[in-house]
Amino acid sequence: MTLARRQFLLAAGAALAARAQDPASAPSAPGSKPRLYSAEMPDMLVEYFAHRLDEQARRWDAERATIRTRAQLTARNRSVREKLREMLGPFPAKPPLNARLVRTIQRQGYRIENVVFQSRPDYWVPANVYVPSGTGPFPGVVLQRGHFDAERMSPDYQQLYFDLAMNGFAVLAFDPVGQGERRQYYGDLGEGFEQALSPTLEHCAIGGLLSLLGETAANYFVWDGMRAVDYLSARPDVNRAKIGLAGHPDTGLSALLLAALDERIQCAALYVHGSARRWPLDRQNWNTTDDPEQHAFPAALHGVDVLDTLVALAPRPLLALVENQTGQFGAGAESLRGRYGLLGAPAKFAVETARPGVDWPKDLRLAALRWFQRWMLGQAREIRETEVIPEPYAALRTAEPHAGQSIYSIIREHAAGLPPRHDATPDGMALLRREIGSLLALPMSRAPLGEREVSTVSLEGYWLSRVEFLSEPGIYISAQVYRPNRSNGECVVYVAGDVTQLVVVNDDGPSPPQPEPDVNDDAYNFARGLVRGGVTVVVADVRGVGLTQPLAPRRDYRGLYEHLHNSDVALANMAWALGDSLFAMRVRDVLRAIEYGSQFGRVRLAGSGMGALWALYAAAVEPRVEAVAVEEGLLSYRVLTSHGRFMHSISQFIPGVLRRFDLPQVAGAIAPRKLTILDPVDHMKNTAERAAAEAAYQWTREAYANQRAPDRFRIAFGEGLARDLR
Repeated sequence: MTLARRQFLLAAGAALAARAQDPASAPSAPGSKPRLYSAEMPDMLVEYFAHRLDEQARRWDAERATIRTRAQLTARNRSVREKLREMLGPFPAKPPLNARLVRTIQRQGYRIENVVFQSRPDYWVPANVYVPSGTGPFPGVVLQRGHFDAERMSPDYQQLYFDLAMNGFAVLAFDPVGQGERRQYYGDLGEGFEQALSPTLEHCAIGGLLSLLGETAANYFVWDGMRAVDYLSARPDVNRAKIGLAGHPDTGLSALLLAALDERIQCAALYVHGSARRWPLDRQNWNTTDDPEQHAFPAALHGVDVLDTLVALAPRPLLALVENQTGQFGAGAESLRGRYGLLGAPAKFAVETARPGVDWPKDLRLAALRWFQRWMLGQAREIRETEVIPEPYAALRTAEPHAGQSIYSIIREHAAGLPPRHDATPDGMALLRREIGSLLALPMSRAPLGEREVSTVSLEGYWLSRVEFLSEPGIYISAQVYRPNRSNGECVVYVAGDVTQLVVVNDDGPSPPQPEPDVNDDAYNFARGLVRGGVTVVVADVRGVGLTQPLAPRRDYRGLYEHLHNSDVALANMAWALGDSLFAMRVRDVLRAIEYGSQFGRVRLAGSGMGALWALYAAAVEPRVEAVAVEEGLLSYRVLTSHGRFMHSISQFIPGVLRRFDLPQVAGAIAPRKLTILDPVDHMKNTAERAAAEAAYQWTREAYANQRAPDRFRIAFGEGLARDLR
């Protein structure tokens, strides 16, 4: 009979009390117990990343401290720009802008032109140009902002456009992808993201899909900005030698990347939040992560922080707009002043602060206007702030939102030829295994496991222990070990996880750690069925899952797609910043669990949900695994790139993986050992159609056939996971 979790824990507690009275009845006398890893490493994964990120921050701080001359700083800024280009990836060739004027709105003192221009082939950017009355040419200002539905058409932003235009500037405001008129649509579903996702979450979906292709969201956002500069510079009524850039607090980083990489931008007014550094890690707000278009990986490894990118603008005029009074930016501001002074331009850096308020609060808006006036017009005259009625959204729109390509059609196009063809012969499979191992950063440390027992209880026909052992220095694995009274010399390692479920955190702060093992019914029933047949079962929690899940400060509820921007994504970003991946780390944890389980006999491997992928990768590179069974795992990465939304965690992604192989190739690398794939799921975690599954894994069948083991691979539906492992 299935035991509910609470019933099981009560039974386990009673058995533990009995064992305390008769310790000799346990498989081995415990003796004096060492201090538990869980006690030594509270909030293990956050501290692990904090230590590694802080170590990199100290290293690069020491290197920055050696910069004392103009030549050294110039070289450092050049290096920062080179590293940013490397991390963002190569920009495409420039197609013709093919700009079209859709509509003109004439107002007193200025006019508004609704325009569209081409960023990539048939990939259009809608924009509004605010042009002062007169002949020009006028200095131009590009506005890059984001994360809200209305975007360039927001009334508060229109006030800034009016003020700039009435004071002699031509202004180009455009919508970043996923916002305003560029909310991306699913042609096959006939629905838009606005029916389910905020712009922030759409950015996360876009960034995740692009990462599978080895591309970056930041590349697309910055490139659109560069094309906006192209368009503004090409206008006869704009002075191309005088182009400025203004950014919004939530897209300050995207605008900053644009300003750093496009040196045609001669003057910038950018919002800055916090300390202007990502590292050392803020342990109180570690799970507040930027969107993908604001990240460049592996920035921590390269020592390119936000402050480095700000410095890379020097000696071009830079106004830092700070919408808080916390003083966190103080140290960063002093560093920037020193760098501008080193280049002989101390007056070209300034900071303006204002109390928190609406977007572009008046003080910061006027400060930005004065800054552009000073450095682009050479004036310091009185500012004319215009009282205007904002234009309705309908008046500012440019085109039908379905026109041209969407980011998703581009992703599908780029994924069409991926992964590259692999040779399914034994020699080809050996090469593939080495490639998988390289992506997982193998070989890994072979440090002692250092097993420590937490508790052991005697149940009907078997012993149940909770143990902890090391995966690597600073990381332990929590596991439950089901040991039969009479072992048949076989062991099954089982891994599972799901970080996509909605997490509700109360108003009192982080949730307390669970005092007992988190035994869910599926894992318990799976293990109990095997252990009664003489099989030892190790149910292992990889880092950040189960009992090692970090304590997260409260986040705003984001709805059904919260997993696109949750705490696990923040952890994945930390790993990518270090040049590693959280997914690879978790696979390495599975390999350590296999090493631990091998002491009990021949090892087989099982995975469910997220664990299905960890198990496939681990088995592909670990020959000690004799058989594998996985259930409810992602069918393939390609099924994700064929759609615009998905229910799988971005922490399961490895940047650039599709340029190497897909999951059917990983599965084929297990041949000729037995492999069963049960109930694979599609992008929305619905069970895949049998025909789709068979088509996706045709290459896997070929690999097994070439190993003369065609009957050792099968795809099945509606069966129990343990069937093939007994």
